[in-house]
Amino acid sequence: MHGGYARSRRLGNFGPNGLATPFRLSQDHEYALIHTRARVFLRDPAVRPALDALVARGSSDWIRRAAQELLDFLTKVESRPSTAAAAPMGAPAGAVDGSTAPEGPPRLIPVFRVVGNGEVRDVGMFESVECPRGAVIFKVRLPSRPVRVTATAFDQVEFFSYRSEPPGQIACGARPKPERAYLTYRSTGATPGTDGIAVAIELLPNDYQP
Repeated sequence: MHGGYARSRRLGNFGPNGLATPFRLSQDHEYALIHTRARVFLRDPAVRPALDALVARGSSDWIRRAAQELLDFLTKVESRPSTAAAAPMGAPAGAVDGSTAPEGPPRLIPVFRVVGNGEVRDVGMFESVECPRGAVIFKVRLPSRPVRVTATAFDQVEFFSYRSEPPGQIACGARPKPERAYLTYRSTGATPGTDGIAVAIELLPNDYQP
């Protein structure tokens, strides 16, 4: 912490190759639960640490119960014998009943944050973070213009990643490589020289088309 607020924030990953512990993403664990549920139904064992964290420290009783139910379901799925070994000789893996096995893993469809009343969501390139005293300013370049939105601290903004690379950090300065992102903000109450109050930044997969 410095000057009353954090100077960087760990960004978790909900992309197809990993799922980070959700408590570094959002103060609302409902979004984390949505994504863990998607990973469970994709039979992804890497989701287990995130579910364990939700069971232990979920923000409400119903979230903790739902996470435990998903853990129980995942355990049952993992305990079932593999059907691939029963496939006829020469048949594609998974083609036990005459069906053709998929060519690749199922594609995870992002479940984005719901835009709230009074909020605006735009898509652009997340370029940098400025850290003047007592504030954090996020710069996102929209197709029509650059936008600068502010928050009093990093933990006042919700961060999500749907990209495939490992989680990184949101920190002061230029992004190592600008990412395509959804920016959600409120246009009212902006401080002089900015375009609004930052609410959420969601990093998008390269192939996602809004």
